[in-house]
Amino acid sequence: MFIQAAGATGAGLTGQLALPDPHGPEGALLKLLEDSPREHLPSALMRRIRSGLRYEDLLAALFCAAVRNVQPYP
Repeated sequence: MFIQAAGATGAGLTGQLALPDPHGPEGALLKLLEDSPREHLPSALMRRIRSGLRYEDLLAALFCAAVRNVQPYP
């Protein structure tokens, strides 16, 4: 039962969130997340949010940045 519910939830999320294209306009947000110093990110993200950044786009970029930059523990 749990496996079915988890699969249905995952299928629902993939239909709602589009992964950002690293070479498209969403790629700039992904590059900002990956390359900016940690202390500059809150203010840079607030500027983008106030200028109209959708939370879905931010969530997708955060997800991609986390997946691309994971460092496995030994």
